[in-house]
This record gives sequence, C-alpha cells and structure tokens, in this order.
Amino acid sequence: EVWGEKYNEASGMDGPFGRVGLPSDGKQRIMDLLMNKVPQEWISGASTGWSNLDDLYRVVPGELTVITGTPGSGKTEWLLAMLVNMAEEKDWRFGLCCFEAPLDVLLIQLLEKRHRVHESELAELHRNGILDLDWLYAHFHAIGGSFVTLTPQDLITRARFLVEKQGINAILIDPYNYIDWPADFMNETQFVSDLLTALQQFGKETMCHIFLIAHPTKSNAWTNKLPTLYDIAGSANFFNKCDMGIVIHRERKLSPDVDLRELKIQVCKVRNRDAGQLGTTSLYYHWRTRRYNTTPVDNWSTSEAPMTSDNGIIQKLDFGATQ
Repeated sequence: EVWGEKYNEASGMDGPFGRVGLPSDGKQRIMDLLMNKVPQEWISGASTGWSNLDDLYRVVPGELTVITGTPGSGKTEWLLAMLVNMAEEKDWRFGLCCFEAPLDVLLIQLLEKRHRVHESELAELHRNGILDLDWLYAHFHAIGGSFVTLTPQDLITRARFLVEKQGINAILIDPYNYIDWPADFMNETQFVSDLLTALQQFGKETMCHIFLIAHPTKSNAWTNKLPTLYDIAGSANFFNKCDMGIVIHRERKLSPDVDLRELKIQVCKVRNRDAGQLGTTSLYYHWRTRRYNTTPVDNWSTSEAPMTSDNGIIQKLDFGATQ
C-alpha cells in the first residue's frame, strides 16, 4: 500500500492513491507543538543557502513547493543549486525524479556545483583523485528520469523506499507532466487535485519536502508578463493546494539595462507564515562556479561573457555596460 501499514490498520478509508489515516494519528505531534518539542526547522524551515531568499522562503519538512516559469527560465538549474546548498550546509539528502534529463547529465550538473567549476574541469579533478563522488552518491538518489514516465503510485512508492533506506529529506519532481494518469481518470483537474493531495499526505507522514516543477501553458503574453501558478497547464489546484508557490523568471534579450545573469524569484504563495512571505528577490548566476550569488560577481570580461543557452551550448554574449 502507498501509505504504509500503520494507515492501513488505522483506517478503512481509501484515498486517491492509497489509504489515509485518521485525525488522531497526529495527536503526538499536536502535544509536541504545545510543549515546544518540535524542531524549529519543522516550523520555520531550513535555509536555502541565500540570505535574501531566506527572508521570503525557507524549506519546511513535509511541505509541498510548486515552482513554475517559462521554459528555459532556469527552474531546474536554480533548484539543483539550492539542493547542493542544503546538502552542504544542512546535510540534507534528496530523491531526484528529473524526467527531462539523463541521469549522467544530472550528476555532472551536481558535480559542477559541488566543486564550483565548469564541466570541462571535472576530468582534471578526477585525475587528481579529488572528484567528490562519494559525497554525491550519499546525498542524491534517483527516483526516476531519462524521459520514462511514472504513475503516482510508483513515484510515491520509490520515494517512500528512499525515505526509509536512505533517509532522504526531500524529493524533486521535474516536471509534473511526466506523471502518468491512472486509466480511470478522465478529468485532469481532478487528477491534479488528487495527485497533490497524495503528495501532501506522503510529505506530512514522512516529513519529506516535495519540490514539484510544473510548466505553464503557452502564451505570447509572457514576453512582458510573468506567468502565475494559475497559468500552469492542468488546474488552478497547483496554486490552491501547494504550501509554497514560486515563479522563476530571467530576461532573454540583451540590452544595456539588462543583466542576463539575474534570476528573479517571486514567492507568490505562502501558507506557512513562519517560513516565508510574499515578495520577489534576485540571484545572479556565476558561470564558472555554476552557482548563484546574492549579488553580481564579475566572473568574465565585459567583452566576452560565456552563458549557457537553452540547448546547453555555450555562447559568448557581449554584456557591455551591464558589468
């Protein structure tokens, strides 16, 4: 069963993807809250690794964060950087379900961020015996990927296994649209509602945070306007049912008043006021370290600025006065 033996014994009620528990199952946690025995991280969340973002958003065990943004805006790149921050600073461990990236490519991205170098320098680290593969394998575990779809039951069962066997603290699902609909679901709105409920129940039971990336619908209006969680293809439930909601945006067109390194992070849904607030902040991509800084860092000359394009090809862009 998806929810585990204790829920099977406690309740005869069937949820959307398995059995659910009774309100009395949370009695001990209520008493712990009243007696101040709950870890502070469970209330106000763990640091993202960036002080300006922490003012708006912190990662609470057991909660669900939905992230959206136009294709190529940097959702996955930013999230991977945050996961590496949390693995290094908090020793968090993660289950990765990145459907649109082969596992080897994903691991290379993580190694870049761990060592703060470009991919081209990893081979030299390996020859010198300092490539930190042991750290990588201890903190990141595969749930799925490589363009292979999963049912909700399969995804949650695999995540539960990693919670029990590897002690993971969070899972990343990227993106939502690779999750298979059950054969008896004809309405996507209802499917999204039940899926989010199932993920939330899994998170609350295991205290595992869920990061869910979901693409917005196509729209020409995005040229000058940010998408919202209500624009995600499928259902407004992405906004209504998540604990935290984030929209990622970066400029694509080069101009004198635009810094293409800047990533804008808009926190647009906050259910837990102890862990965040509505607002927008910026981080700046550092091409050489493959990570983000709270302020711009001049890591290239003003005449030649390497950047990664949407198809992964390194391009040289003239930033001119933006430096």
